[in-house]
Amino acid sequence: ETAIPGTARLTIGIQPSDDEGLADALSVLSEYPYGCIEQTTSRFVPGLAAAAALESLGRPNPALRDRFRAIAGTGIARLYHLQNGDGGWGGGGGTSSDPLMTGYALAGLERCRRMGLTVEETPLARGRAAAVTLLAAAEPSAKALLLAALALGERAEPAAMNAMYRVREALPTSAAARLAIAPPGSGA
Repeated sequence: ETAIPGTARLTIGIQPSDDEGLADALSVLSEYPYGCIEQTTSRFVPGLAAAAALESLGRPNPALRDRFRAIAGTGIARLYHLQNGDGGWGGGGGTSSDPLMTGYALAGLERCRRMGLTVEETPLARGRAAAVTLLAAAEPSAKALLLAALALGERAEPAAMNAMYRVREALPTSAAARLAIAPPGSGA
C-alpha cells in the first residue's frame, strides 16, 4: 500500500546447475573495486571458499578456482602494501591500525594460506603480533574477530578463546558466529 506503482521490479534467473548460478553470483565479487581492507578481502576470499566447497563436494570448477586464485594473488599483494609498520591494518592506506580491520585482513591471509595459496610468513607474523597486541583494548566484536583470525593461524590462546566463549551470549551474533567457526584446538 505504500509502494509506488511501476517502480518495483523482480528478476528471476534460471540456471541449469547450482555451480553456474554460484559462478554468476561470484562474478559480482570479482569485479568489486579495490579500496579499503574489507573491500580488498571481500573481493577474493568468498570466491576461493566457494571453489573449495565445490571441490569438496566432488564438483570442481577449475575455471572458478583459477579465476579467484589470480584475484587472490593481487589482493594478497594489496594487503601486504596496506599493512602498517606495527603489523596491523587500518581502514585504508595511512590510517592507524584498527582491531576490526586487522582481524579482517589477517583472517583473509590465513584463509588463503590454509587453502594452499602462497602467503609470505613475514607479513603473517607481523599481523599475528599486531592482533595479539590489539586484543587487550579491543571491544568484544573486534576481539572475537581477532581471536578467530589467530585461530585460523593456530595462534589463539586457549584461555582467551575460552574467556570469549563464556560471554558468547552477550556478543553480537556476528561475533559469536566468528568464534563458532574458529578452528578447534588452536593454541599458541
